[in-house]
This record gives sequence, C-alpha cells and structure tokens, in this order.
Amino acid sequence: MDEAGRAVADAVRRRWSPRPVAVLCGPGNNGGDGFAAARLLAAEGWPVRLGLLGVRDQLKGAAAHHAARFRGEAEPLSPALLDGAAIAIDAIFGAGLSRPVDGAAKVMIETLIAAPCQRSPSMCQAASMARRAPFAVSPLTPM
Repeated sequence: MDEAGRAVADAVRRRWSPRPVAVLCGPGNNGGDGFAAARLLAAEGWPVRLGLLGVRDQLKGAAAHHAARFRGEAEPLSPALLDGAAIAIDAIFGAGLSRPVDGAAKVMIETLIAAPCQRSPSMCQAASMARRAPFAVSPLTPM
C-alpha cells in the first residue's frame, strides 16, 4: 500500500502544485492506498480532507495500519467532502468489486463523476482521461 499510495501522491504532485485535495477511501485495500496517499501529501503541506466509507476503528489488516498512520481526521464519506477541493482521489473501491454499489458509496461516486462536468466541459474531459489510470484522480477546478 505504501507503493500504491506513493504512486498516487507522485502523480498528483507531478501534475499540480499544492491545492486542496479530497481523498475518498473505502474500507478495504483501496482505502488503505488512499490513506497512504493522503498521509504523504499532507506531510508535504498539501491541504488534505479525507472521507471514509465506514468506521476507522473497524478497518482490518493493512487498511487499518495505513489509517492509523494518517494523523488527520477521517470524515464520513459524503459529497460535502468535495466542497473547496480542487482535486479528488477516488480510493473507495478497487477493480475486484463484485457487488452493486449502493448507499453512501453510490451517491459519492455519482457526485464525483458529475462534479467536473458541472463546472466545465474541458474539466469533464480531463476527468474522463484521468479515470483511464489504475486509480482515479479528478480535477475539480481548472488545471
């Protein structure tokens, strides 16, 4: 997870200067990757706001380990996490998800997909291109 989190943080740093980031974490390994990326960005002074689908003290294994290493607050996953964010990192679920998405996760994913398109057609195109990567990093404000 350190390597995946570092890859995400490196991709963000290569493309943007420090600006508010919303990191959206699920309860599994992808969420652990998100916690790792959030920790690395926050350590370099990036303003990070982290949302978690679930409860931090109920995480298991490596996800729990990386959640414990992140010193910031983990807020409940909700569209409000995008308020003021310039970048969103989607670490909610991975490619192995084999069930329908519902509840707070569905609302968050639908909001995340729509957010750039509501602000600007060019941002919608950039967000679409970003989603072709192994992880999703979406610009929420002009790049």
